[in-house]
Amino acid sequence: MKSPQRIIRVAAVVVVFVVGVIGYLVFFQKSDPTAAKVGDCVSITGASNLATATRLSCDDQSALYVVTAAGKTVTCDSSEVSYSGSARDRTKLCLFYNVRVGDCLTVTPKGDGDAKGTCAAGTLKVLSVRTDTADKTTCPAEADEARADVTRNRLICFSTVR
Repeated sequence: MKSPQRIIRVAAVVVVFVVGVIGYLVFFQKSDPTAAKVGDCVSITGASNLATATRLSCDDQSALYVVTAAGKTVTCDSSEVSYSGSARDRTKLCLFYNVRVGDCLTVTPKGDGDAKGTCAAGTLKVLSVRTDTADKTTCPAEADEARADVTRNRLICFSTVR
């Protein structure tokens, strides 16, 4: 009689263990920013050497960047932000602004304080977003700044809010 109870207990322990492992893998695959794929959006917080990335919906106001390349050997364009995972996973993400026409950005010299926000004096208002060219001469006439990602053929044209 003890034998069937023992089998049931062992089976229950195995089931709990398997469910736990699957839950762990699913949670960390979703939350680990280096598991992000091209087209996923992230927010970066903290100083460059201690920065953390969080994957978010691209519609989230905090999702400042979109992943343009990911892998252990990718090379980022000079206009992209580079993010590398922890020592456990050295996956590198190349990031470019996740913006739409009408969005406004506060841009800092080092890029570690860049953020989307309200259109106030000194912010950059997005005039156009292109994924078919990096040619800055295609920006609208009122654009006074542009960010071109030549490697990924992307262009964002801005006008400084006065």
